[in-house]
Amino acid sequence: MVGREDDGPDMASTVTIRPVKVNRERMMRQSYTGAVAFTARKPSMCLAIPMQIVEIDGYNARCEAKGESRDVSLFLMQHEALAVGDFVMVHTGYAQQKMSAEDARLAWELYDEMLAELEKRE
Repeated sequence: MVGREDDGPDMASTVTIRPVKVNRERMMRQSYTGAVAFTARKPSMCLAIPMQIVEIDGYNARCEAKGESRDVSLFLMQHEALAVGDFVMVHTGYAQQKMSAEDARLAWELYDEMLAELEKRE
């Protein structure tokens, strides 16, 4: 999270944004960007995660990615026709947008590259 003026001096003075080095051509093909926020303590990252819907119950879904499953709210996607097997971008427990299986695969390749770069730094 980037500090805003109304967050007070503590927040604004401890946070800077530094981009992660990744394949620029691959990043340009994506419809989103990622950045790492470095605080005084440790780096943290806010990203939407591609997940596949495995079960739908009203405005809630069970989604999976990389062997992990989560309950996800579909409330923000009411206008979309979603079905089991669809891929969605999930941020803070909410599906934000529908995406193709190819876009989900490319996103995970990019995230894996970013994580590998971060692990090298530790």
